[in-house]
Amino acid sequence: MTEPPCVAPEAFELHEALDAGDLTIAVQPLVNVRSGEIVRFEALARWTHPSRGAIPPAVFIPVAESSGLITPLTLAVLLQSARHLKGWRKLLPGAQVDVNVSMSSLHDPGFPEFVADFVGSLGLEPSWFGFEITESTFMYEPDRTKHAIEAIRNLGCRVSIDDFGCGYSSLGHLATLPVNAVKIDRQFVTPMATDHRREAIVRATVSLGHDLGFEVVAEGVEDAETLELLRALGCDLAQGYGIARPMAPDAVPGLLGTWTPTAAKVAPDCRRPVLVVDDEPAIVTLICDILEQHGFRVTTAANGVEALRSAEAELPYVVLLDMNMPLLDGQGFMDAVRERGWDLPIVVMTAGPSAERWAKDLGANGFLRKPFDISSVIDVTSRFAIAN
Repeated sequence: MTEPPCVAPEAFELHEALDAGDLTIAVQPLVNVRSGEIVRFEALARWTHPSRGAIPPAVFIPVAESSGLITPLTLAVLLQSARHLKGWRKLLPGAQVDVNVSMSSLHDPGFPEFVADFVGSLGLEPSWFGFEITESTFMYEPDRTKHAIEAIRNLGCRVSIDDFGCGYSSLGHLATLPVNAVKIDRQFVTPMATDHRREAIVRATVSLGHDLGFEVVAEGVEDAETLELLRALGCDLAQGYGIARPMAPDAVPGLLGTWTPTAAKVAPDCRRPVLVVDDEPAIVTLICDILEQHGFRVTTAANGVEALRSAEAELPYVVLLDMNMPLLDGQGFMDAVRERGWDLPIVVMTAGPSAERWAKDLGANGFLRKPFDISSVIDVTSRFAIAN
């Protein structure tokens, strides 16, 4: 039987999951780049559907946004984080938690008051919590956004700009925002050790952030070389799979009980990566969410030229390849791979029945039809992982 396509769940299903407490969280630590100490955690929403299994956040978060459920979802994540935080602070007295907040929640006039009442009712301090807001949020109603951030800051909570570098916000807005930190997006951090242009962007962002008085956090740290580069550049905090993967809240005490500063030096990850090549950010995010939740290491490229550079730096064990991209398309990438003599399994990704035709005509190792179902992505990737 064919699995149902990876379509968004209905809003009523998400509403029922929230009412039933079926949405859970995973938490990922952020470490001080210089000392290696854990500083705080980011809380991430997780949903395991009773029939569809794990649904990636890239699928259910837009449903929450469009159906008016994003604020209840945010508060559910905040509540679950708060329930664990007191226990974590017994092991790590300064422990804090960051929660993602959407534009609609941020602009809700009652949101700061609700946070204040909520935190106070649990006997917690506002300074133990932070809120991460995507950079693209600041492009819409910047004055209203600024006032909303000020209201949260006045409670004593931190505010960070998430995915910095992706939202094209003006430097003029950035200079006036009352935020505490900027988080450099993983698309710049993960490849910076082998891509001098992205390393230059990270270096410039660290310098700009510090000049503006912001703490600078790097996302997507996957290897020791990247962490050392960040240390040399003066970055403040780092998070990523190479430091610690997102984990269940109940696993945090065990982590804190065994953590030492040397643990943040990042043990080399000997697994070869899955290389996802696609110029549609939503597709890339969806595939990354699916594969990383199932334990794969993923690198990405937006076109065939970037993909060739990535493969030259570290040969992946499989490439999930879109066919229609700028600069160098899927067919051009496959021609270049063969010219180099690489033994590189390639799975073609494109819309509808043409995926199978492309795979046959080009001699690819497999194909995925867009929109694809979650199980197909996992199955085709696992097949090559086992073979390698």
